[in-house]
Amino acid sequence: MFHTLRTILAAATLTGAAQTINAQVSILFEETDTGVTCTYSGSLDTSNAVTYGPIAMQPNAGIHSGNANLASKSISATHCYRYTLSTTSASFGTATTFSAASSFSTDSESKFFNIAGKNGYLLIPESYDSVFSLSGSIAWAGETFSSLGLVAGTYIFSIGNSTASETITLTIPAAVPEPATYAAGVGIFALGLAALRRRRQSLAK
Repeated sequence: MFHTLRTILAAATLTGAAQTINAQVSILFEETDTGVTCTYSGSLDTSNAVTYGPIAMQPNAGIHSGNANLASKSISATHCYRYTLSTTSASFGTATTFSAASSFSTDSESKFFNIAGKNGYLLIPESYDSVFSLSGSIAWAGETFSSLGLVAGTYIFSIGNSTASETITLTIPAAVPEPATYAAGVGIFALGLAALRRRRQSLAK
């Protein structure tokens, strides 16, 4: 069985004053025969970011590429801080609806993130501390990059100010062709080559 493997590597390079690296968050999407998975790890320093809260929220794990929305877990109710994105992308895909995750896991019940690019904010729990790691995974069984509407490109999200900002850079690579696509391309090339040879032989007579 052919296994189609595509990846989205989202590396968050977080830079403070004098270009020193304060923290880093990495997100990796992977498409396989069974669906799409997303793994993430790192930490985030929010000390120089503009915030509101705490506010009561009820996040749901999932993705809406058309709104640049990615939430790492579902919680019945919690208090969050809402950080203003000083730089944002309104979308990283073409989806018109939210796709809930089929499963998710995290290293701590108190840790999660929610990027809301179109609305211009980042949600993290009230108890979040940049000293602690943030890691986990999200899965969408039976989905593909195409069904989630993901579009190749580089998308920038940042919080903080001009002297101490933290930037999340989300990179979506171009889709890898299916094995069948390769086979079809080889077949077309072979037919074209055969036709060219026959034409040359005909002209040589």
